[in-house]
Amino acid sequence: MKRTILVIALFAFGAVDGGVAQCSTGSPSSAREIVQQLWSMATWGDLSSDSGWDKASQSFFTKPNPVPRDKSVAIISNEWGPPSERMLDSDSAEVEVGFRDLGQIDSNLRYIPPKPTDAIKMGKSYHLILVPAYLKMYAADGKTVLQQKPTGCQQWEIQGSLDQPWTTVNTAIRYVLERRNRTQDPKIRQNAEATLSKLLTLH
Repeated sequence: MKRTILVIALFAFGAVDGGVAQCSTGSPSSAREIVQQLWSMATWGDLSSDSGWDKASQSFFTKPNPVPRDKSVAIISNEWGPPSERMLDSDSAEVEVGFRDLGQIDSNLRYIPPKPTDAIKMGKSYHLILVPAYLKMYAADGKTVLQQKPTGCQQWEIQGSLDQPWTTVNTAIRYVLERRNRTQDPKIRQNAEATLSKLLTLH
């Protein structure tokens, strides 16, 4: 019983929203740093897990959204960025990240190549705004907000919602291997083998 109470206490009072607000210096982290953190999470493969998706959606976006039912994952080049920042005014900014689109993996681990294009590199733009920062306390499920208090600080957030999980080629290989090893479905395992053969030719 004591152990159960301790776990709930850790979730309720120890889990603080991941948005960046540096009260000690009086100035929030840059918009570019927020996008860098999001893309780093994608590179590590966090966006393809339910917990990672929830963390990114709730921490970085003005309109958090639930984990998508479609379990497809977009694949990008191992090398991307770095994010470039352009201030629009004192409380809004545009951040763009350059990358190469290398297709996607669907929910059955089939590889789908990208649409033909003459572009060598693509870019994704984010519009960020400064919003009030809150200290959030969560319930035992780690998602339900029990209480939130204003901190008197501001933080950058990306306008809108997180759209689709994406990750780099190297992490996609690990993702397919892990899912292949967990399934007993022969068709999905066959798809995984074909996808791995293709991913190993990309970079």
